[in-house]
Amino acid sequence: MILRCAAYARYSSDLQSPLSIDDQVRICREYAKSRGFAFLDEHVYVDEALSGVGADRPGLGRMLNAALSPARPFDVILLDDSSRLARNTKDALTFFERLNFAGIRLIPVSQGIDSDNEQAHVLVTVHGMVDSLYVKELAKKTHRGLEGRVLRGQHTGGRCYGYDSVSVDDTTAKRLIINENEAVVIRRIFEMSASGQSLKTIAKTLNHECVPSPRPRSGNNYATWSPTCIREMLRRDLYVGKVVWNASRFVKT
Repeated sequence: MILRCAAYARYSSDLQSPLSIDDQVRICREYAKSRGFAFLDEHVYVDEALSGVGADRPGLGRMLNAALSPARPFDVILLDDSSRLARNTKDALTFFERLNFAGIRLIPVSQGIDSDNEQAHVLVTVHGMVDSLYVKELAKKTHRGLEGRVLRGQHTGGRCYGYDSVSVDDTTAKRLIINENEAVVIRRIFEMSASGQSLKTIAKTLNHECVPSPRPRSGNNYATWSPTCIREMLRRDLYVGKVVWNASRFVKT
């Protein structure tokens, strides 16, 4: 019986090349051909610019649903390496065990792992630990780099109403400069609040005057101010000249 192969490919950041997907699929296709397997182009599952730390990826979800369905349209899942599937030991073992129970072979071709092999569980565990450590080390390096930018007076966040983010010396580093048109609106909001006007009144006034909001709805450049938005702007330290960094921590579970 000729085994039918699906493939899963992923890259984690929008700073990486989308061509990575093509390269991963090519390696899987060549592996299938060398083993006499049938490579199913209609069952190539892809996640672009998504981290392997979390399991909430649309391409991965579709692949698992197909693999665990009664129809089971393929017998083997090919990967470039195990980190494409998961970047932590827990998820790697969970996927391995679920697919193994369903009778689906999992083959990270670059690492020479095949779930049909009795040593596969050990190899998946070891590589899962390595991938997990890589993510932790990368997080530390990223944090260190951001800290360096803050100490050099550079911007580490995203878009901020009232400011424009511009490149520093044609590098990826950014700094904030005041957007004079939006600064007029911010000063007015603080003045209206200082005069005793409520958040609701301020938002209603700006909407009535069709003042563009920080995040206009698609196809609509006005009438989107809300009391919550006004409150957050009044509380923002940056508008009183204070830069706050490293105040939040994001944890994936």
